[in-house]
Amino acid sequence: MASELIFEEITAEYFKNITPNQIAIEAKLQPLTDVKIAKILTISCESEILSFEALAGEARYNGRANFKALFLDTDGATNSMDYNADFSDKVTDDRIMPSSELMLEARVLDTETVSVTQTELKVSAAIEICCKVLISEHLNLLKEGADDIYTQTEEIEYDIISSKIAETFFVAEEFEPKDNIVNILLCEANHITKDVSAGLDCVIISGMIDLNVIYTTENGLIKNESFITDYNQELNALGARVDDKVIYSIKIDSFTVSLTDDLATESKTIKCDFKMSADCRAVGKAKAAAVVDAFSVSKEIKIIGESIDIKQFEGVKAIDESIEGSADLGEELPAVDKIVCLTSSKVQVANIYNEADKLTIEGVLHTGIIYWNNEYETRNSVSVELPYSLTVKCDLPQGELEFDGKACILKIWAQPKKRGEIELKADVKFCINVYKRKIGYYIKDIHIGELKIAKDSAIAVYITRQGEKLWDVAKALHTTPEIILKNNPNLKEPLPAGERILIYRQITADI
Repeated sequence: MASELIFEEITAEYFKNITPNQIAIEAKLQPLTDVKIAKILTISCESEILSFEALAGEARYNGRANFKALFLDTDGATNSMDYNADFSDKVTDDRIMPSSELMLEARVLDTETVSVTQTELKVSAAIEICCKVLISEHLNLLKEGADDIYTQTEEIEYDIISSKIAETFFVAEEFEPKDNIVNILLCEANHITKDVSAGLDCVIISGMIDLNVIYTTENGLIKNESFITDYNQELNALGARVDDKVIYSIKIDSFTVSLTDDLATESKTIKCDFKMSADCRAVGKAKAAAVVDAFSVSKEIKIIGESIDIKQFEGVKAIDESIEGSADLGEELPAVDKIVCLTSSKVQVANIYNEADKLTIEGVLHTGIIYWNNEYETRNSVSVELPYSLTVKCDLPQGELEFDGKACILKIWAQPKKRGEIELKADVKFCINVYKRKIGYYIKDIHIGELKIAKDSAIAVYITRQGEKLWDVAKALHTTPEIILKNNPNLKEPLPAGERILIYRQITADI
């Protein structure tokens, strides 16, 4: 046994979710030409974080919100306009330090019209800033006791960040629309992560992009069509290993859409170029042995211990589910006779929790609806919300779990139900991050004191409890496992309940 205590320093790493920061952004949109606004059909907003800086107790960020709007002018024609609004603010948390590693993401919760005139549309958006900060827990574990100190160890498993990936890549695609498009009014792109996995020094992304194009046809009708492209991308990730889990944020930074004529086929082609960004962390597992209990046969000792709370990333659960229900439009709007198209559709995840293997996801489905009313022969629009609560069976690890995540719409439908109501259904992919909390105890230090006064009894008896080991008996009797086996050679672990163990001590008489 060692003559002095031996320690091992480890660093457990995990991402902590900071309480989200919500901000309100306003913008003024104006038509580029001399047309006058008669009616707003739809508004939408996308947001992104452009830069951020970690300081003591806070993270300051700069971002951009891109507002888009469809409107009818005074001549009855459909037009579009957009505007970029920059914003800056901060999130605060005591765990943020100037050296902290952060992951930030901006999510639009809601968009609404503030006011509208013939020459100007004023809109606002509620944006939620989600921030993760990398926490490094430094633990100095006692690995081995000194002479005459017997120890009991347990294995501690903890996370380490094996690789950091922040890259930009591009996806290009061409589509052939069903209709003869005259003018593209509005394009919305939605990214869906299908799978992200780690390989040897790399991270492999499998995803899809859903492009919703709203356009006018030769006869002046407004229509929309969705186009989907799948892609696979391999990113360099030095240090990543095949068994690592990946925490990721993958999004569309920007995209361009153009309509070209194919003279050979006399058809039109939609060309798309998407600029993507990936912010990923490969998370590996490490193990260490920690002393959790100790005793000395001959010396008094004082144990200094500490509880340990380690958070481990268990991976991403991809869940495909449907959200459906009725949205109430109210009595003041014209009746819905025909759905023209859906815009600005998104799913917000507000709460995630589990009971055993059942995972409950709660949130709100948002969509904008452009529809036709026969009575007034008008195109109208409405923004609706549909709260949801889904409970699904899921293969989850045992223990105390925490969750966060996001959702993407794969497909969405709407149809009139009755006056004032619309039936909605959306196929949704949820990507849920699963974290497991492990709470335990370890010995930080042992102070060695004076020699113990020797026991003056010649025989010691111990009655075992179910599952005890020789180490437990030795600690209780202030002896060594070797002496116990010498006096009780038939003992086998684990010890059964009620086993009678005898220890014979050699007593020296004073004459």
